[in-house]
Amino acid sequence: MEVEPEAQELFVRAGVGWNDGIVGVVRLPMQERSSETCAIEVGEPVITPDIAKEKRFVFPDFLIEHGVKAIVNVPIFTPGPGPAYGLLQVDNREPREFDEQDTEFLRTYASILGPVIDRLHKVHDLRAALTKNEGLLKELQHRIKNNIGVITGIVWMRSRATESEEARHELQAVAERIETLRLVHEQLYAAGTVDRLPLRPYLTILVESLASLYDTQSGAVRLNIDVDDVELAPEVAAPLGLILNEFTTNRGC
Repeated sequence: MEVEPEAQELFVRAGVGWNDGIVGVVRLPMQERSSETCAIEVGEPVITPDIAKEKRFVFPDFLIEHGVKAIVNVPIFTPGPGPAYGLLQVDNREPREFDEQDTEFLRTYASILGPVIDRLHKVHDLRAALTKNEGLLKELQHRIKNNIGVITGIVWMRSRATESEEARHELQAVAERIETLRLVHEQLYAAGTVDRLPLRPYLTILVESLASLYDTQSGAVRLNIDVDDVELAPEVAAPLGLILNEFTTNRGC
């Protein structure tokens, strides 16, 4: 059972031998005359050898309905200070005296469960944080891609408006280099990743884009792209794209 502090309830998180509608469903209020609550509060195992003779506690209906006669509740603690995380509850359908050996075994088992549960919660939190950060990074990539596209468009417009042939070529070269960086973010966004870029589609789109700028006669430029199907980090793919841009356009850096 797992303690839900805000609701002051115990949630039946896991269990074996229960009918449908118990595990993952039942929540017990942490009330005064509860053996479960007592074990949580005292931080020690609480044993009831025979429910029929027990005068201290009132037991949940689902235990009675399942024929439980004896019960022991052992608190589970996660590493570090703080209250119990929950309970390891062991039931028996016949009255039973849980001796010291039984209790120590259950204590040991509960002490193993605590760190395991703590680690599972930390892994869950890390995965949730990673998912959130990946979503933010993807949105950032999308915005960067769009912003770079706007800059590229402005540079191309400026190159067409200038009367200087030399300035036009320089502006076109700048636009091509900016476009190379835009394609990095476009491919990252398309791949749904933040740290790995598929090399083949990235270089294929880049070369085709550059070729279309200089292919004034349809079919005059033929492409034969032979690239291994590998993935690269963005910080490697970007300079590689810039180098390929220079080779393709035959410009000096």
